[in-house]
Amino acid sequence: MVSIYEVLTAGTFVKKVHESSFILMWIIFALVVLMGPAFCGRVCPTGALQEWFGKIGKKILKERFNTIFPHKFDRYLMYLRYLVPGWVLYTTVATGKLIFEKYGPHLPNDMM
Repeated sequence: MVSIYEVLTAGTFVKKVHESSFILMWIIFALVVLMGPAFCGRVCPTGALQEWFGKIGKKILKERFNTIFPHKFDRYLMYLRYLVPGWVLYTTVATGKLIFEKYGPHLPNDMM
């Protein structure tokens, strides 16, 4: 988020981000748009892991698989997937810093 904001506003890259990472990000965005859930469930390691755990959950829980949370709660909880990235985007734009910056990967000082 910070990288996109920096490029759009200042035309430069964040010191921690190499240009090739920025290009790779746009390639992944294009693949997600073109392939949709197929990318997230099969190519992306996190999505593939989620799919794998989902299959295990279906085998273990059988007909109770999607009924752990009552529908009235699930109806509202599903909007968290939009609320959290929206909040991160808002705080990034408002402060100019990513809120998880100190928890992200760091480059050695000689590469900054």
